[in-house]
Amino acid sequence: MRAIPTITLGLLGSGLLLVGCTTQEVANVGAEPREQIRYAATAKYPTTPAQASERIQMAAVDDVENDKVTLMNLSDNAVPPSTAWINGAYVYQLPTIPPRGMAEMKYAELLMAGPNGGSLKSSGQAVRKVELQTHEGLFTVQGPSKKTK
Repeated sequence: MRAIPTITLGLLGSGLLLVGCTTQEVANVGAEPREQIRYAATAKYPTTPAQASERIQMAAVDDVENDKVTLMNLSDNAVPPSTAWINGAYVYQLPTIPPRGMAEMKYAELLMAGPNGGSLKSSGQAVRKVELQTHEGLFTVQGPSKKTK
């Protein structure tokens, strides 16, 4: 009778090894995507309303054909590291955006805040509202304008 559990355990062990090989592909995910996923899982949309700012002046262009949103810094001031909020639900951490500089975000990189996950691309939602959160608060972003050919 003891031989059956041993054989069963051996087969289960082999199956786990095979499963282990497949899950190791997750290790191929780079550090930046991992950080974006980790951040999105705990992010919460700010409770204070977005405000306009003289110092932070941004505009967004939605390039539907190429599945990306471009943020443009319209001011002569650098925008510190920040979080872009799309439709009040999807987040993306941004590095410093230089004066008159730009940052691009692919739809697949815009992740739903909270434990449910998912990307803007997989949701099929249109980009309706873009906001920027810095250590100073939540700021309005002009647009989004739709990019045409």
